[in-house]
Amino acid sequence: MSYDIGVITDAVMNGEANKVRFLVEMAYNKGIDPKFIIHEGLLSPLALLGEKLKNNDVYIAEVLVVSRAVHAGLHVLSPYLEKGAPGDKGTFLIG
Repeated sequence: MSYDIGVITDAVMNGEANKVRFLVEMAYNKGIDPKFIIHEGLLSPLALLGEKLKNNDVYIAEVLVVSRAVHAGLHVLSPYLEKGAPGDKGTFLIG
């Protein structure tokens, strides 16, 4: 199944939490692996944001808005993730 994960990434970077929530649910319903959605759709924008923050290209308020959008997406996927599944590397905390 094909799904453009970039729409989730764009919504995260724009801080659109409600849109992220909807898009993540839609991606999951289309059969996209939750771990793929997390790594490619939710966490990759954080890496880009980290670079921007390091270069003083964004304000802390923007980081908070983006982190809320990521949290919204993680909240949608949390019931679908197995606790302690093989391959888990630990706990990831976004604050």
